[in-house]
Amino acid sequence: MQTAAEMAFKRVVLAVFFGKAVKMSMGVPHTHAARSTLLLDRLADWTEELTGQIQLAAAVRKANTARHAFDLLGDGHPAIIARVGQGIVTHATAFAGEKLMVRSMIFDYQGAIVYDSEP
Repeated sequence: MQTAAEMAFKRVVLAVFFGKAVKMSMGVPHTHAARSTLLLDRLADWTEELTGQIQLAAAVRKANTARHAFDLLGDGHPAIIARVGQGIVTHATAFAGEKLMVRSMIFDYQGAIVYDSEP
């Protein structure tokens, strides 16, 4: 992101699967599995805030992977997926500076778009 801003790119599209999306939405600068930890607790907090479903939030908190969490959320809870997508834009813009327009897209595990910050 910094390099894109330094090279005077005007726009960047971050198109990712849910695991990377969750990390990016939390402002994790290095999303490689070996370099950062997936924080499902925060995703569970967002789940409870947006749905009011304590049991669903608990299931997300106990998920083994982001993919497992996505399986719980993907079809019936677009507001949570959107919260993740919006977080990507917020953190990437803060990281690279206001000069760079950021679009986020999240894919399900079959390759379909489940969120686009520019519908």
